[in-house]
Amino acid sequence: MFKFVVLYALLACCMASTLPSLSGKIIGIPEELNTLQRESKTTPQILNGLNYQSRFKLSLIPLTDGQDSRQGVLERNYGFKFDSLAPGEYQLIVNSHDFLLNSERFRVFVEDTERDQQIEDDEQTPIQQIKVYQEKLIKESYNVSSGQIITKETPLVIEIKGYKEYYEIRSGSIWDMVMNSPFGFIFANKVYTILFTICSGIIVTPYILSYVAPEFANQFEEVQQRVNEGRQGQTIQNRDVPQGRLAPSAAKPGSGLRQRK
Repeated sequence: MFKFVVLYALLACCMASTLPSLSGKIIGIPEELNTLQRESKTTPQILNGLNYQSRFKLSLIPLTDGQDSRQGVLERNYGFKFDSLAPGEYQLIVNSHDFLLNSERFRVFVEDTERDQQIEDDEQTPIQQIKVYQEKLIKESYNVSSGQIITKETPLVIEIKGYKEYYEIRSGSIWDMVMNSPFGFIFANKVYTILFTICSGIIVTPYILSYVAPEFANQFEEVQQRVNEGRQGQTIQNRDVPQGRLAPSAAKPGSGLRQRK
C-alpha cells in the first residue's frame, strides 16, 4: 500500500511539473515612487513602508467546473505567477488601489498542444500553451486581436497609465464648476446649448444696445411702441362692433346682402 501511495505522489509531481504557469509583470511604476518606497522603509512611523505591491489584487477565476478560484500575490519586482494551470478557460482580474491600468480584465485559455518530436533536448517541452486576450467589462466578448502566447520568456505585461484620484480637485476650472452645477445639463446637450444661446441673445441684446448704440435703441423702442399702439387700436375697434353684426370691412361680396336703392 505504501508503494502505491509513493508512486501516486511521484506521478502527481510529474504531472504538475508538466502543467504550464501563467506569469506576468506590472510595468510603468514611476521612479519617484520607487525612491519614496525605499526611503519609507527606514521611517519607523510608517508600518511596513509604502507597500504598493500589497495594494494590488490578482484573481484567477476558472470558467470551467471542477476548479477553484486563485488569489495571486505581487512580488517585490511587481511580478506575479500562477503555477500548474490545468487545461481550460480562465478569467484574470487585476485591480490596483493606487494606479490606473491599461487593462484590468483578461481571458486566459490553457490549450493542449502536440509535443514536438524533432526537439532532442534534455529539457522537457510543455504539452500545453497559454493564450491571453484583453477583455472589457461591458463587452460581450474578448478582444481577439489582442491575443498573445504566454511563456516563461514572454510574460503577460500590464502597463500603468496613471494614478487614481480619490479626492476632489479644488483648483478646478470655471467650466468644471458650470458642468457640475444644476445648469450643467444645458451645456451637455448641443440642442439645449443652441436654444439657450438664442434665448439669452434675444433677452440681453436690448440692454447691450442701450449702451453701445443709444440712438438705434431709441428708434427700436419707438418702433415697438407703434406696433403695440396699432395692436391696441385694432383690439378696441373689434370690441366696439356689436355682436351678431359684421363690420363694413368684414362684409364679403356676394354674401346675400342687398343694397337699398
